[in-house]
Amino acid sequence: MSEIDAEQHALRSRSRPLHTEAALAGAALAGVALLVLAPHVRHGGFYSDDWSNASFYHDLGYGDMAVHFWRELIPWRPVLAFLLPLPHALFGPDPTYHLALAGALTMLASFSFFVLLRALGLELPHALAVAVLSLVFPWSDALRLWATASLNNVALIAYFLGSAVALRALGLQRVDRYRRVALHGLAAVLYLVSVLTYEVAAPAILLSGLLYRMRFPWRTVRMRWLVDAALVLVPLALLIIPTSRARSVGSPTERATDVPEFVAQGSSVFASTFLPPGASSSLDRK
Repeated sequence: MSEIDAEQHALRSRSRPLHTEAALAGAALAGVALLVLAPHVRHGGFYSDDWSNASFYHDLGYGDMAVHFWRELIPWRPVLAFLLPLPHALFGPDPTYHLALAGALTMLASFSFFVLLRALGLELPHALAVAVLSLVFPWSDALRLWATASLNNVALIAYFLGSAVALRALGLQRVDRYRRVALHGLAAVLYLVSVLTYEVAAPAILLSGLLYRMRFPWRTVRMRWLVDAALVLVPLALLIIPTSRARSVGSPTERATDVPEFVAQGSSVFASTFLPPGASSSLDRK
């Protein structure tokens, strides 16, 4: 796509009723989330980490708990360290509200995915259908059913919105200089929040140039891609030392000896998809 085509696409996008579209999509996803997750919100409970965090909050309070997590437990995820005490400060020990927050974050993750798909030019019905599927069949059930793990949705939300904002900024080439700079800055902040919350999106951010290339020529995306790579590699490099203090990382030789076990367990999970309910594979009995 040429720069002229990209600018025309951006101008056409501004003429669409984006607020109405987003509101309708958000309402649809909220309805699906309510239908799918309401039983778990009503009847679900805490897991061990949820109770552990509730105890930390009871003993330390918000500030001390956040600093303790940041320094001692998860120094490589500082944003998450300050998010973990927040639900306990707001809701206390009642699991219902924590699980309702988990459902809301799950819905917002799917909604932000929808926003990215639309930014990539996917038609409205298809983008909404894919977003609904991501809500009903998430990449990890823990993100919607486990209160503590649900906060990791913040990393996904920040990544999806950051990518959508970056695409928007790239579409403003030579159209609105100051707005373009502001949007690029916002995208950078969102990417950094994503990486420092949970590093799951880091590989996707490193490959973001391929995503931008779906809409714009290389000369337009080149500098943006370099910034994205720096936003991932520099923080992770700076966090190597505190990470090594907080958790032990095995040597390459030790990790290599784990490969057969990983293969066996992966094969067992794969084989179980072809078996009727109640049956088990031979690998399960080993």
